[in-house]
Amino acid sequence: VAQTAQAISYMAYLSWLSDLVPEHNWGRFFAKRNIARVCILLVVPIAGGYLRDHWRSNVSAALALLAYVAAFGIGTSLQLASLWPLIQLPNVAVRSAKFDVPNLQLIGTALCDRSFRRLLVHSWWLAFAQGLTQVAFFKYRIGPLGISLTSYYVLMNVMLLVNIPLSAAAGWLADRFGNKWLLFWGAVGVSLAMPFWFLAAPGRWQWLFGAYFMWGGFAVVNISGRNLMLKLSPRSDNTAHIALFRQVGGLLAGMSGLLGGYWIDSLLDSNFQMNWLGWQIGGFQLIFLVSFAGRFTAALWVLPIQERGAKSLGWMWRALSRLRRFRNRR
Repeated sequence: VAQTAQAISYMAYLSWLSDLVPEHNWGRFFAKRNIARVCILLVVPIAGGYLRDHWRSNVSAALALLAYVAAFGIGTSLQLASLWPLIQLPNVAVRSAKFDVPNLQLIGTALCDRSFRRLLVHSWWLAFAQGLTQVAFFKYRIGPLGISLTSYYVLMNVMLLVNIPLSAAAGWLADRFGNKWLLFWGAVGVSLAMPFWFLAAPGRWQWLFGAYFMWGGFAVVNISGRNLMLKLSPRSDNTAHIALFRQVGGLLAGMSGLLGGYWIDSLLDSNFQMNWLGWQIGGFQLIFLVSFAGRFTAALWVLPIQERGAKSLGWMWRALSRLRRFRNRR
């Protein structure tokens, strides 16, 4: 019930923000929002985990349950408190004159738009490919690689630290040049994390630093993908578009997560092994390769998208070169 309520409220939240924030500032706005979120994630989970472990090691098992009660209580209280600054923001007027159009008709309109349809295929394709490895990542990390919780937090912090400057850069570039090419190259970049999982093995798990470094590029994918979705949607009447882009993608990620879990279990139970180009491939490596193919090809669906006002890749390069030369002269 809580997840359903959160999904509905978040779609309304994004739709509201798309009207509240001027379109030419979407990139920088969502970048700042992402940077604030990442800064919190760098501190709060580690501090909370340390405090919980410290509490559990110094009290009885029955009393240790209070640590979880306190964590959930504080978290829920902060969520409720976050509504107060939202209430203080203005309720902007609806920009679209078609606000009374039924949702089913809006869904049909969204699917008839060729560019938006290709963006949906990209999002769904990527979500399915990413969900496929959810169980495999977890089992491989705690099983053959034997990565400790401390090492895992270090890997996560690498990803988050890369996320911060890329968020700022993505926001600035999106507002000036558009989102299409940022989304394409961002999707290509994050897909290149998978070869590092393929190279990681017992005794050389450090290859995963490369994977988590590349995953820092999700800042570019998330900002440019959300901006492009909002740009291809009608103003105000865009909740159907947001639901198709976000919620259907989440559903596909969950379904492929179940499929990937069953698949890795069957591969491990059968002791799957094969030789490919001199590489010994087991069950984990097979899923990593299939997911890599899906993640990489998802970027190709972005290429035919037509974005209003977006600059070409060559135009962007020339503009950035002129800006660099101007700054050097100064």
